[in-house]
Amino acid sequence: MKKYFGYLFFRVFIGFFDLIPFWMIYKMSDGLYLLLYYIIGYRKKVVRDNLRQSFPDWTEAELLKTEKKFYQHLADIFMEGIKAVNLSDKETVKRYKVLTLEAPNKPFSEGHASLFVGSHYNNWEYGALGCGLQVDPLVIVFYKPLKNELINEYIRHSRGQKGTLMAPLNETSAYFKVNFPKHPMYIMISDQSPSNVKECHWVQFFHRETAVLHGPAKYAQKYNLPIYFFKTRKAKRGHYELSGELLIDNPLDYTPEEISAIFTQKIEMLIKEAPEFWLWSHKRWKRKRDIV
Repeated sequence: MKKYFGYLFFRVFIGFFDLIPFWMIYKMSDGLYLLLYYIIGYRKKVVRDNLRQSFPDWTEAELLKTEKKFYQHLADIFMEGIKAVNLSDKETVKRYKVLTLEAPNKPFSEGHASLFVGSHYNNWEYGALGCGLQVDPLVIVFYKPLKNELINEYIRHSRGQKGTLMAPLNETSAYFKVNFPKHPMYIMISDQSPSNVKECHWVQFFHRETAVLHGPAKYAQKYNLPIYFFKTRKAKRGHYELSGELLIDNPLDYTPEEISAIFTQKIEMLIKEAPEFWLWSHKRWKRKRDIV
């Protein structure tokens, strides 16, 4: 019964957001920023520790400036995420534009599947929406399912209407096997801390030995998929642009650990361009090799 009430509240909540114009959404986001940063102090210790260790040469003023910008952006993507649930196709394409990628349609036009790896940078929710509407192949995005099955299925259906197939992480192997003949574009957000530390890869990421997911390297090699790195840039508030580049044409030429190191290095380079747009509130470095 609890999940039904939760689902009902969710539908009413997003229905309310459907009626609110974007200019008002961002007024609400400004208020949410004040609440998260100054009143609640949401994960402020985690954010400060992550920034300080990632940028040891920065002054306190530089760290504080980025910290505040991060919370402002966090409030924006939270509000945008709610608004995006029922966002129209026209509005989605307007706010999340897929630019010309580096040889993006070559593998697609030749009838090949491809793997895109990315990170929790800028608005990854809009990424899942925008790609399905703007590229030819089937877009498959792997995600962690919500606990409420009714809400989870509603969101999956919403994404599906926009050409994006949402694949649960615990069914990754099955989705690769079943959909590979369709030559899809697989998308994996690959910067989160792995739950399976026994199979993770260890690489250098912001001056620290860091556990990373083994999945991208594993499936790229298993299906011999070219690996692309996609990045999102914030053109202006509420508007994002996606571009990408080919990282690895033949994954069989590398070890799995080398593949993980290559895309992790690209993630770090992207974050350094504008650090405030990465998810610093995530406990990224909680895994330690000596306690695995």
